[in-house]
Amino acid sequence: MLAAVRAGDEAGLRRVLAEGADVEVDCSAGQVRASPSRFIPSDGWRALHHAAFAGLVGVGRLLLAAGARGDPVARFGATPLVEAARMGHAEFVDLLLEHGASPDPRALAEATPHPACVARLLAAGADPTPAIHATVIYGRAASLRLLLEAGADPRGTRAAHPDGRIVASPRMTALRSGHDACVALLAGRPPYASLSDAVTDGNLAAAASFVAAGASVEEVETYGFRPLWWAIRAGQVDAVTWLLERGAQLAQAGTPHDGAAQAGIASGSLAMLELLRHQGVSWRGVLRAAVAHSEAPVLRWLLAHVPIDAADARHAVSLCAAGDRAATLRLLVEHGLPIDGALATAARHHAAAVFDLLLSRGADPHAELHGQTLLDLALEGADWEVEYTFSPEDLEEPFVRRLLEMGVRSKWLAG
Repeated sequence: MLAAVRAGDEAGLRRVLAEGADVEVDCSAGQVRASPSRFIPSDGWRALHHAAFAGLVGVGRLLLAAGARGDPVARFGATPLVEAARMGHAEFVDLLLEHGASPDPRALAEATPHPACVARLLAAGADPTPAIHATVIYGRAASLRLLLEAGADPRGTRAAHPDGRIVASPRMTALRSGHDACVALLAGRPPYASLSDAVTDGNLAAAASFVAAGASVEEVETYGFRPLWWAIRAGQVDAVTWLLERGAQLAQAGTPHDGAAQAGIASGSLAMLELLRHQGVSWRGVLRAAVAHSEAPVLRWLLAHVPIDAADARHAVSLCAAGDRAATLRLLVEHGLPIDGALATAARHHAAAVFDLLLSRGADPHAELHGQTLLDLALEGADWEVEYTFSPEDLEEPFVRRLLEMGVRSKWLAG
């Protein structure tokens, strides 16, 4: 029976069912591939699980007609509805709902990459709130819109952390993850989960209510950030001023590697950067953060107003070379930052646009780094810590061909 189900062989399935096959027998089949990089266990699956996972509606109808239950629960809580929703098989979701499957919260959370499945589950009465975290973590704005329209609570359902820290709200999670479309959908939507949540949305009336109820302006949430960091990251200048007036400390706003300055850069707000500058924030290591966000106005502002130390400059140039960010590197070069070592990094990462920019600035393609030519580095690639095995096919890579045509030599080609 399992062979017929997995092959989508409806005729074969009819034969085995006519012979008395048990549609509720355990059909565990080890790990099944949910995506090119993800496998899930099929422990305790019934035949209907496999049909749902593959979206075989005809097979599903046969199994249900033969007496298969619509929502058998396998190990790890998987039901056919969960598997159909996970894989985005909207027609199979409809089939299961028609046969009495319960639109449970897990099925809705698994459906969030597939708005059509989300819409069907919500129409069947699924509670929209538990799924809101899954949508914001992965930036699934279309599904988030459906959840909010169905009345999802923007605070989500997560309880307080056992150690007393504030749990990040969906709004805060979307902001930190850089999912701007989700942040926009959640903007201006009370109620709020915490003081940090309120200042993230710039709602000072709600923030004042939290403080009046005993909340501290130095409360810490599960990521390790305080309300001031969240207000800075969200670009809420008025909220930042409000918190500073109530004793919030810039030096303690974030973590050692993601402090107030880094949050200001990520906000993309020049007004926020000006405020932080006047407050005397530390700018150590900020240039590499600006390069990582690739915000040209912010980068220009930093280069014009902030002293850049040599180590930060080297890191920023290296990031540009490794990521082939030629436009960003051009800004750095125009402001006089040194480009030592950038050509080697560009060669190792096959960063053609940066390579061209550096050549136009007079870099020597025949220069060596610790006895290695640019072609050595290009052939070794980014995984330089792994022992390299040369393959003739590597010579066909466009960046490598270009170096060969320029006359650059390599130890790998000796003899």
